[in-house]
Amino acid sequence: MGFQFQTEGNIEDQFDEAQSGGGGSFPPLPAGRYQAEIVPLKKDGSQLVETVEFSKNNPAYAGKQGVRVALRIVDDSPTGAKRQYFTRVPLFTQWASGKTARPFFNFFGAVGATKEDFKRGQLPGPEDFMGKRVSLTLSDPIEPDNWNPLGSNDVAWINPAGTIADTPVRRPGVTVAPWLTPDDELTPEFAAAQGAGQPSQGAAPAQASWESAASPWASSTPEASNVTTGPWSKPQGDGLQAAANSGKSF
Repeated sequence: MGFQFQTEGNIEDQFDEAQSGGGGSFPPLPAGRYQAEIVPLKKDGSQLVETVEFSKNNPAYAGKQGVRVALRIVDDSPTGAKRQYFTRVPLFTQWASGKTARPFFNFFGAVGATKEDFKRGQLPGPEDFMGKRVSLTLSDPIEPDNWNPLGSNDVAWINPAGTIADTPVRRPGVTVAPWLTPDDELTPEFAAAQGAGQPSQGAAPAQASWESAASPWASSTPEASNVTTGPWSKPQGDGLQAAANSGKSF
């Protein structure tokens, strides 16, 4: 007889989330800008978003809330099509350091809020932005962990929708991260180091806090995040410059 286990919530949705593009057995995608749609947290549409405590571990954000949102890369994307990512958008305008919480303004600006809407305190609700197309910028690949055996990406920026021409395209025979082969399997060296409990060589740095200069929220601009280097490149074609300028911040 197999193990019995306790369930809380919808196990089908939980399974899908665990296996989504934000982690699970999928390899990370290259850093860059993708076109995505905002989708319900639950596939059956019974829950569109979730309002959560923004940070359970940082007392500076006690009482601060965020909204958990799901985004799915569009079906016709040349890279990462249908991969799903989850992010937490702050529901406040300023970090504890006193700096502007740009992700708040960027997300709601991307789904239609204007400067006047912010001034009036009137923001779009989930029913207003569900299905909205936006630009989703992913961070550099993050080293594997217990939950993401091949690595993962963070959601770095959400900006107004751009064009498919922005999407990074993989060149044949190259790898997205130093710990992966071109076939998206762990390299023998990395696998051996993991098995021995040793730090890997050439792995991506650990992700820093939201406000750190090392965080993609703080260190990158939408334009800078849109530039990919290394073995990945954007397809060439019309509209690249217009798309590069489509991101905006308030």
